[in-house]
Amino acid sequence: MNATLICFSQTASVNELLNVKGQAVTTIHHNTITDNYGRTLAQLLNDQPGIVINGAYQPVGSLVSIYMEGTLGGRALILIDGIPVYDPSSLPDYFDINLISLYEIESIDIYHGTQSSTMGNGAFAGAINIITIKKNVSKPVQLSAAQSIGNENTLNSNLQLYGSTDRWNYAASYSHLSTNGFSLAHDSVGNKGFDNDGYTGNILNTHVAYSAGKYLQWKANCLYSQYKADSDGDAFQDSKQYYYNNKQLNLGTGFIVKKNNTLLVGNYQYSSSNHYFHYDNEYHENYVGKANFAELYLQQTLSSKLKLLLGTDYSSAYMNNAFYDSTYGQEHLYPTINMFSTYGKISYSTKDSSLGIDIAARATHHTAYGWVYSYNIGADYKLTKAINLFAGIATGFKSACLYQLYNNYGSADSALVPEKTLNYHLGISFRQKQFTQRLRLYYYTSKDLIYWDNNISMYDNFNKQKTWGLQYEMEWKLNTNFSITANYTLLKGQDYTIGHQRYSDTVTYPYLFRRPEHVVNMGIHYAIKSFKIGISGRYVSDYYDVNPGNTDYIIPHFVVLNAYSNYTFHQHWQVFASIQNLLNNTFYDVTGLNSIPMLINCGIRFQL
Repeated sequence: MNATLICFSQTASVNELLNVKGQAVTTIHHNTITDNYGRTLAQLLNDQPGIVINGAYQPVGSLVSIYMEGTLGGRALILIDGIPVYDPSSLPDYFDINLISLYEIESIDIYHGTQSSTMGNGAFAGAINIITIKKNVSKPVQLSAAQSIGNENTLNSNLQLYGSTDRWNYAASYSHLSTNGFSLAHDSVGNKGFDNDGYTGNILNTHVAYSAGKYLQWKANCLYSQYKADSDGDAFQDSKQYYYNNKQLNLGTGFIVKKNNTLLVGNYQYSSSNHYFHYDNEYHENYVGKANFAELYLQQTLSSKLKLLLGTDYSSAYMNNAFYDSTYGQEHLYPTINMFSTYGKISYSTKDSSLGIDIAARATHHTAYGWVYSYNIGADYKLTKAINLFAGIATGFKSACLYQLYNNYGSADSALVPEKTLNYHLGISFRQKQFTQRLRLYYYTSKDLIYWDNNISMYDNFNKQKTWGLQYEMEWKLNTNFSITANYTLLKGQDYTIGHQRYSDTVTYPYLFRRPEHVVNMGIHYAIKSFKIGISGRYVSDYYDVNPGNTDYIIPHFVVLNAYSNYTFHQHWQVFASIQNLLNNTFYDVTGLNSIPMLINCGIRFQL
């Protein structure tokens, strides 16, 4: 169930900020997403090259961390329909992908490599753009619905209404998922009676667009998502009272003006988040965050070979935290932080598009620490009709989140500076009618990484990291019925940090934690007329974790097999089924926490 390759260097996005030469982009198309109904967004992203998501195999709703190209968790920027989404109330302020269902998604673009110059704060090791806007809508009113059931008492529902006229385009979608789940904590003894950790979630997503004449388009969107998930105390530790309830509201609007050689784009988005943690009947806490994001950029075609893009964006973030126990309650109000950026990009392309070069730069001012700068230089060259070469060098940054900046609940920690990285990459892609493949090599050197320092009981910029690796992707259409997709990631690196056992030690670990050295994903697909079936597998090599005693622990290698099938009848109806962990293997991706047993899902969809 891998992504369909390959979107080389450029995408068809209206957002010109996302179109960067010399970059590799993996696109997960809608047919791949529908084949994965019954899985979570985290599980689908986990199958992609260069991405490891700890927690993807744990019970639905588990708090996951996205590791991209070997960097630390949370260093990939999440965008929805090209707009960055932030959650200032979380640590370290990245968007919770549990809040999005696959039913809401039209396609996904994964941008490999540092993207800070064009996409801003947080695009440290790449970006993931989740596209919810439907394509190819031709009727004023269209309706689709899906209903599926599975073991663990799983119920998954979706209802969508969408359409278009000469000037209007709209869509509204509602999704519900509930499951009894399984225990997050692993019962190593086997007779402690750990309870299941269930999940219930609801999502409402709407958007509308209006074309006001030949040159102007206006748009607006609303996303509301809420879920409640049971959890456990820690590795090997059950809890029958611990749960969390997360809510997210995004409201946005924007416009696009396109006339002749000029493109002007403006967007605004307001976000509100709420995270409630109920640890037990005495102790609970609540985090509330609010964020604003606004951008305006202009692209001008200067000649047949040159384009110039200039833009600015502004973001603000606010958070408060309240915690209570049986005898005590306290609330902390965090100051609002503001970021302001100006950026530019100049693009050169030969008339035959055989050579393309992009140079981009960004200057960002942050309330707490002042200015930070980033740049990107990327190029791609069409060696032959089938072979493309691409390369780039870029710097990236990620600012400290509110919790890290104000962990002493007073003035900002003036010693903290943004995390910084320098990224080199180069690659080659080969595309023919039946066979497509791409090889990409990359190297990161990162410094000032923010880490909780037990020696001073504060966050600091002590950590450093180097990572390097390669990613290989391929898609082979053997004939009109059979196809094979595969990707392989090799990752190596080292962490310079505080010792796990003795905090007074500084250690250079010659390996990366929770990031395996070798990952292989492969899928075999067969389609004939209205029937489709496929099987996919994921191999993960041994890798290191830290167990509850703060000693390094090796997670054994594992293989997970999945399968899916669907059949379309009477044009508008489809039945589908999927099985995760086909062999019902017992495996772990985090020490002391369970991973999925065999999960079976089957359902029906219709579209009118």
